[in-house]
Amino acid sequence: MSDQSLAERIAALLEAEKPSQVEAESRPLAYSFQGAAQATGVGVSTLRREVRAGRLHAVRLRGRVVIPAEELQRYLSGAERA
Repeated sequence: MSDQSLAERIAALLEAEKPSQVEAESRPLAYSFQGAAQATGVGVSTLRREVRAGRLHAVRLRGRVVIPAEELQRYLSGAERA
């Protein structure tokens, strides 16, 4: 299965699960690579490769590299980076 089709399937599942206000507030603002991999089912190495290729944006925060939740959602939906 290609990374693109996997991302499309995950995005569709996330779209189908509209969170309640409480659930939305309890979600993290950013994910570690490991946390993003667990939340999405996309492998850590794939996420790192996507960051290196510029298709996924990560930021350094207090010495750690994290993926903002909004950026992860954008990536999974297949939208282009602005």
